[in-house]
Amino acid sequence: MSTSKSITERFLQAVGFETLAILICTPLLAWIMDKPMLEWASSPSSSQRWR
Repeated sequence: MSTSKSITERFLQAVGFETLAILICTPLLAWIMDKPMLEWASSPSSSQRWR
């Protein structure tokens, strides 16, 4: 079995890992924080609020 991976394989693995992490963590954190997921995207960041 070859241990070397192509750049494409590494890229797809990284993208897949990050996508899976977002799909798992976003609903979980929304439930824990009792906030809708879409509210996070529409609210200004903390740095924008204090300007």
